[in-house]
Amino acid sequence: MLASGADIRKNLAYIPAIILLTGCSQALLSDTKKEAESEQKSTVDIANLSPQNEQIFAQRAYAALDTYFATSTKNAEPIRLPLSHGYEKLFVTILHNGTLRCCKSGTAKKTDINRIGNDIDSATKRCIGDKRFGGPLLAHEVGNAEIVFNFFRNRRPVSTNLRQLANEVSLGMHALELKYDKKSAYFKESVPITKNYDLEKTLERLCRKIDLPTSCYTMSGAQLYAYDTKTFKTDRTGNTTELYRYNVPLEPKDITQAELQRRLALAEQWFTHNAGSGGMLEYVYYPSQNSYDSGMNHVRQIATLWSMTQLPERSQELEEMIANTFTYYQRFIECNADRCTINIDEQGKLAYNAFMILAL
Repeated sequence: MLASGADIRKNLAYIPAIILLTGCSQALLSDTKKEAESEQKSTVDIANLSPQNEQIFAQRAYAALDTYFATSTKNAEPIRLPLSHGYEKLFVTILHNGTLRCCKSGTAKKTDINRIGNDIDSATKRCIGDKRFGGPLLAHEVGNAEIVFNFFRNRRPVSTNLRQLANEVSLGMHALELKYDKKSAYFKESVPITKNYDLEKTLERLCRKIDLPTSCYTMSGAQLYAYDTKTFKTDRTGNTTELYRYNVPLEPKDITQAELQRRLALAEQWFTHNAGSGGMLEYVYYPSQNSYDSGMNHVRQIATLWSMTQLPERSQELEEMIANTFTYYQRFIECNADRCTINIDEQGKLAYNAFMILAL
């Protein structure tokens, strides 16, 4: 049936509106595309973060803390983050007065448009509820909290054979993931260092994290992955510190005579500050637990004795510590007609005697 003249006039009246809406839609799509292209140009590689971007990441994490605890009354503008790529996983660790309070990973998907923002937000919020290190984070702790960012990069399979693995990863540099069936466990690169784990102990502890026998890494189907890491520590003042093997790297230009003297003085202070009740160096300090191991490694003790004797201009306190250590090991000296050796638990290890000779 043919349309009437009135219907035709009615439909014609909609045409300008349709044209206008179509034009607006095209303009909106064009603007969105331009914005996306602009953001794409500002994409940053996590491996090459600038200090400015690290500070922006820190601001985002502190904003998440303040929002959760309502510690800030300011209606701050949302913190815009650069699009970021080049990482597999993010862990956020929060320290209060130098003590570990929590550590959790982000849960964002790789396909999320705002992946880095979602990762920082989710990791920070999950960290708040982490009860493993003295209970959940408390409101009064967030004001001077320090935040450590650990980015896992370049995931790759590595051997579960300890001898071969030693040639593929370096403790303190590489993070690890142990996967068995549908379970996965992760260790940041700092864990073996702060816990004094060797490779075998590291893998055993990963097995325990997923409630499997400590030898699970040798089981058929077990998969081990290594990651390169990008790690830095931040605070509310905007300071960022790159961490390498959980130490701050020293630039060659900064190695001066004055700096060497300062480091030697710090070394002496470290020895004397870690003396036990018997006047000797305590064995193995665990920073994350603020405690010492109750065991004793005599090779390391005597080697440390040697290193203490090499410090110039030793204080009286350090001299006493050296004397106490010498006195302790005198009881283990056994002599015959032509020589004396140190025997501990019926073992006369070459290292005992070599380091003692160097120390004398």
